[in-house]
Amino acid sequence: MITTERLSRDEFIATLDLSQLRGEVDGETTLKPTMAPRLRSPYRVSPLKRLSQAVFSNLRRDEDLALKGTLAEGGMGIIKLAEQSNLKREVAVKTLKDEFLDQDLIERLLREARITGLVEHPNIVPLYSLSYDHRGAPLLVMKRIEGESFRSFIRGDCEPPAGEDRLEFLLTVLLSVCDAVHYAHSRGILHLDLKPDNVMIGAFRDVYLVDWGVACSINEEHRGFLPLADELTEVLGTPAYMPPEMVDPKSGKLGTRSDVYLLGGLLFEILANRPPHEGESIKDLLYAAYRGKIGPLPKDTPRELAAIVRRAMAVNPARRYASAEEFRQAVANFVRYRPSVELAEQSMKELGAIRDELGRMDERSEMRTKELLRRFAECRFGFALALREWQENSLAREGLAEATLLMAGFHIDHGEADAAEALLDERLELDGGQSERLSALREAIALLRAEAARMEEMRAQQDDGAARRARALYILIAAIAFNIPLLIAWVLTQIGLYRYESWHSLAFSTLLSGLLGAAALGMRRELMPNRASRRMVLAICVTSVLLVLRRLVALALGREEIRDIATDLFTFGSCFAVLATITDRRLFSPAIAFITAAPFVIRFPDHTFLIVAIASLIGIGSTSAMWLVSDRRRRRRRRYERELKERISFSPPPPPEI
Repeated sequence: MITTERLSRDEFIATLDLSQLRGEVDGETTLKPTMAPRLRSPYRVSPLKRLSQAVFSNLRRDEDLALKGTLAEGGMGIIKLAEQSNLKREVAVKTLKDEFLDQDLIERLLREARITGLVEHPNIVPLYSLSYDHRGAPLLVMKRIEGESFRSFIRGDCEPPAGEDRLEFLLTVLLSVCDAVHYAHSRGILHLDLKPDNVMIGAFRDVYLVDWGVACSINEEHRGFLPLADELTEVLGTPAYMPPEMVDPKSGKLGTRSDVYLLGGLLFEILANRPPHEGESIKDLLYAAYRGKIGPLPKDTPRELAAIVRRAMAVNPARRYASAEEFRQAVANFVRYRPSVELAEQSMKELGAIRDELGRMDERSEMRTKELLRRFAECRFGFALALREWQENSLAREGLAEATLLMAGFHIDHGEADAAEALLDERLELDGGQSERLSALREAIALLRAEAARMEEMRAQQDDGAARRARALYILIAAIAFNIPLLIAWVLTQIGLYRYESWHSLAFSTLLSGLLGAAALGMRRELMPNRASRRMVLAICVTSVLLVLRRLVALALGREEIRDIATDLFTFGSCFAVLATITDRRLFSPAIAFITAAPFVIRFPDHTFLIVAIASLIGIGSTSAMWLVSDRRRRRRRRYERELKERISFSPPPPPEI
């Protein structure tokens, strides 16, 4: 059972028997029997069973070995260079030092030999034979490895082969170690001491996992033949790397995930150039292992590798990778898809720069907007390309979503709802915070569309373009109906057949007002399609009605005479001037014509009807002509736009005629 209750440093140290430690031990040195702390509480059951003398007596003394010198030396054991005379090959021979020729240690070395013989794999040093020397000490005859330790490559003492990327080389070595560990697990064997010193790299890129001295079995069939995990009563391994369950049985049982933790420690050291656990003393390191506390990774660590380390080195074994193979696959994916990861990281940096630029952007010049849109597009393309190369690239997936949301917000700020909605309609995988932002952006788009619809409605109501042709015909008909009687009256006046009376103006104004109203009612659909057109037509009609009322008032006061027509012209011209100011500047033409005609009427009263007719023809006729020309241009422009859309449309071409 795993407990979440954690002891203090002193409480934890009190659970260990440290009497076996000889002085201050380096935290990166493997704790092996006779020097390892022992567990005070009986969490592990039964001590190791001793090998029978009969088993040891089956070993023979190897007379074919010629020892030459020492290759390596550890706390209890020593590895010597030897030559097998009959094969003329150099081998490495592992045995015990003289002062450690203890029966228990001899049995442990024999068990290591059995484990090494059980895990035959290309990445594990093969055991050629097992014999004993003149002291009665076991001799493990193994392949001699000529190379350097993995540590020397990680720490920079040795360089990768020429032309190879350093990180990729180190990760490739780690993948080979994973293969070896996974194979050992398939045979029921745990290594429990995975660290850079226990990985050797040969001159031909051959990788070997060495030193199975603290390995044990989790296969019940090996009980009595190999040390089983539940038989361990010592804290074995290397404190700077070991998982919590190796120093505290309450943290969990030893199993394959214990080696996964150690593989994560190897990856940590590749990235950080130091072991995962740190401390000033062996006690500090053991406590760091107990707490599962690992040091920080460098800031430039690839995000995917950092995530692999965190999962592999989780305190709770259940949260780690289920197997060495699953861990290997995660690392292999990074190696295989590293270009995708690097592209995503580069795009993420560019996205950060864009975000900073938006924060400093205090003006929206067209040039800066185009530049930002270009950078947005390149950034999103980088994320999309990274995902195309590796669909499991979480950084690219997150970056694509973030860039899309940021770009959609940029379009919304610029009032471009369609562009923003097109971006948000793309299939995105969002986290919780991004989903909330997506909802907020869609609400902003809805508000923007509502505002755009309101503005479009206002524009449509204020646009009088659709009614220009009808309005031109309307005032042209009114001008003709107005001018024909005037010209006839002037001619008759000149030949003495007509004499002006005050009620004539009232009657004429009333008929004209009625004609304007009737024409407006009959042409209302074409003449008044929106608010602006209605206001203009109604203003003309209301002005004509006011003229009728003014005539009635003048008659009632007895002040009506032909010169008062000048007042009517000035009033009519003033009304057109006001309309021109608030609606259409083309109405300034009749305004100027009528106001200009007023003094001529006062000066030449006998020619009043001719002056009024000329002013009407010039003012209203010119305005009508300008509206007709404007309508023709508008229709031509719309036809051109329609033809252009047809030319650039993506509809399939018609089938060829046969």
